[in-house]
Amino acid sequence: MSFADITVVGITGADSYTEGTMYAIIRSCAELPGSCGLLISPSCPQGLPKNIRHQLCRPFGYLEYNLFVLYQLMYYIDTDYCLIVQNDGWVLNGQNWQDAYREYDYIGAPLPILLETEADGQFFLKGTDQY
Repeated sequence: MSFADITVVGITGADSYTEGTMYAIIRSCAELPGSCGLLISPSCPQGLPKNIRHQLCRPFGYLEYNLFVLYQLMYYIDTDYCLIVQNDGWVLNGQNWQDAYREYDYIGAPLPILLETEADGQFFLKGTDQY
């Protein structure tokens, strides 16, 4: 199976997480043959493999990370899909991949403590009126 249509991307706004994020990309790309890697971080770590592209960014925090992923990340991805990994989460076994994953916008941990469902099936953030 080829994963040439997937960019494995790791994003961090803190230098202290750059090496761990690089490791997550390396491990994930190894499990998804043909995928390409992208590291977005304030500094380029030593030993970055040639198959992982580096994009400099300024340091940023949690809120800016989320805004970047929602509104800017798409401009850095040249493939049809991207898989975001982090220094504490990466692909463990690429043989578990299912092509059905390409049908989803988000695959990850559920956030049931943050969302409530109204009778009509709409979701909103707990404690707010935001849908």
